[in-house]
Amino acid sequence: MKKGKKFPVLFFFLRGSSLPVFLLLCMFMGAHRLTAQSITLNQLNFNYDDSITTFSDWGAADLTFTGSSDLLYFNLSVDTGWVIENMPVLTLNGVGISQTQRFWFPIGPDGVEVFSVHYGFTLTSFLAGRPSLTGTASVSQDYVVIYMGSGSGSGGGGKKSDSAIKQVGGAPDEPTEINENFQNQEAGEGECVPTAISNSLQWLNTKYNLDMDPADMSISSLKAGTGWNPTTKRCPRPEWVKNKKDYINQNKNILNKVQTDYRANGSEYIKHVGEEIHKGQDIEMDILWNDLKDAHVVCVVGWAHLKNGKYLLVISHDSDQKDPGAGCKTESGLYDPGNGKWTGALAKGSNSFSFVVECPPNIIQQPGHPIVPPKPGIKQKNHSGSTYNVGQYQVENLYLSNFSATFTPPSLGNTIMMNYNCDFHFDFSADSGVTFIPCSGTTYVDEKITHTNDAGGKEFYDTEILSMNISLGSLPSGLRLRESLTNASTGMTIIEPEPSFSTYSRFFDVFTELSFNSGGTWYPDDNGTILLEIETPASVIPVFSRWGLLILGIAILTAGMVFFRRIRRSEATMA
Repeated sequence: MKKGKKFPVLFFFLRGSSLPVFLLLCMFMGAHRLTAQSITLNQLNFNYDDSITTFSDWGAADLTFTGSSDLLYFNLSVDTGWVIENMPVLTLNGVGISQTQRFWFPIGPDGVEVFSVHYGFTLTSFLAGRPSLTGTASVSQDYVVIYMGSGSGSGGGGKKSDSAIKQVGGAPDEPTEINENFQNQEAGEGECVPTAISNSLQWLNTKYNLDMDPADMSISSLKAGTGWNPTTKRCPRPEWVKNKKDYINQNKNILNKVQTDYRANGSEYIKHVGEEIHKGQDIEMDILWNDLKDAHVVCVVGWAHLKNGKYLLVISHDSDQKDPGAGCKTESGLYDPGNGKWTGALAKGSNSFSFVVECPPNIIQQPGHPIVPPKPGIKQKNHSGSTYNVGQYQVENLYLSNFSATFTPPSLGNTIMMNYNCDFHFDFSADSGVTFIPCSGTTYVDEKITHTNDAGGKEFYDTEILSMNISLGSLPSGLRLRESLTNASTGMTIIEPEPSFSTYSRFFDVFTELSFNSGGTWYPDDNGTILLEIETPASVIPVFSRWGLLILGIAILTAGMVFFRRIRRSEATMA
């Protein structure tokens, strides 16, 4: 593989008596933080499941730049025109840190080797015009080698990227989101699923200091945990998500740290990906390739919704599974909801894709020994939406609150049955998410909790929602929502007692079904399960030690004495 040369940015030539112009340009560049350093240009060759394309019409620009607190825009011109137009560049590895991202672009006729191009590029903190061609760059040959690691393995050959097209970005219409300093490991042939999960768990472990065992997060452990088949070199799709949940459920070291939420309808859910990243969660994406049987799995490390309606996703993965040390890339893809097409790094991905959300449990504090279910003021909330009947019906922002009863958790080895009333709220759509109406009321829940283990100063409880039927209230006539009669809605509660308070986390993976004709027909959640987890109350109840209470009492008494003295002085003055 030929190594490409790096070309510094050339903004202007200083001649003769142009000092005032020079100073103005310096001020302009300083204000807008022009941080471009260099690019390397490549022509891409593809190997998708041994379907090989040589000298494709796709090029790739590896942009090396200094991280900025501003949103940056990358523009590139080559012989074939203005090929990258104002693509947002997200700083993923820290301000002031040198980092590299890859951007795809059309480089020339398909099947013709490109040796060099005339080029010009800019990197600015504002939308810029087409760069002038300022020099000549040699072009390297680079290779994208991906064996689809999710699916049946029976898709056959013929996998090829779409024809190259100009990459048109633009300004975002809401804040961009990133997961900073994300891990990216080498993947073996077809190992994209366990590698993406391993990257996710390691990032969460580092970000939240979860102290998970590295062996439990290794690619080899997750190959076994996801059902990776060494013969087909694939994980079953979409069963690998359930296999992963089962692996976590059997591994208490991970279970008390990370939960998984599956969103099958990716073309609809992509608008929520930024919200998930903003909450400190990470995202894996499983995207079917052109035969609609096999998929590639990547980690989403950056997100933006552009004013032109497109979504920008920055992904990290191993894009060359046969060349150790060469393929770990961070690169951008654009999704256009108008035509369901991906361009850039996901140039042959279909509009059939899904997201898997990894999230650490929320931790809350309450005085005294914790009670299950939580007291009023605490909510169990679903952070993502559910769809039914292939997306016709949708439920978002489901949460339970104001629980009617409290229970002391069972002792080790014992089980108790709990039943309680609670308030429910969710937003409902009957027109595929075009409009939503709020629904609320009261429901009745049956739950089982078993004290299974004590380890590391923590108490572990297996939990299961046995029944939950939501109806009446402000629901539209005929609408019903219930916990599945056939699939177990299991979860976990973890309690860590302290002298003056206890912390606990709590979640359920709940299978739900929806009826729009008073129970005549039930539709299961298109996504399988939803995740209900503890949400921190709006106001935190302070926890005081004995000395703290004594000091507080003295302060209140002193304030009271001062208050009454002032009243007496006022009365004496008036007399």
